[in-house]
Amino acid sequence: MEKTVIEQLKVDYEELSKQLLHVPRGREEELLYLMNPLGIPVYYMKLSPISETVSAYYSGDELSEEQIRIMREFLIYYLYAPCWTNLSKMSYERDPKSEHAEILIAKRKEAFELDTVDKLSLFLVNLQDLDLDPF
Repeated sequence: MEKTVIEQLKVDYEELSKQLLHVPRGREEELLYLMNPLGIPVYYMKLSPISETVSAYYSGDELSEEQIRIMREFLIYYLYAPCWTNLSKMSYERDPKSEHAEILIAKRKEAFELDTVDKLSLFLVNLQDLDLDPF
């Protein structure tokens, strides 16, 4: 049975955040900082590995595979934030013809495939379809 749009938007964000932001076991309380009541993702400049990688990216430096992985994982974390899920749900419930939820679902899936700087660059430009700017 195929999932509905609303079902596709659901995710265990806390667990996803632990995995993507590499929160060590026993230090889960650090997620309280990363997860606020509105479900807004943490600002990337507050996370040193991602802020350094984004600076290198925008400076035109060649990114290592590790830096591409860091950017990909942050983008996945960012796109799965509950605030975007809630916004898409509201948009869909107001107007089932709204494409916001479908675009978000597609972008979430696409983010897992980001493995080159060219793909990252195109992906970041295309996030503007959702009015999202993670960096």
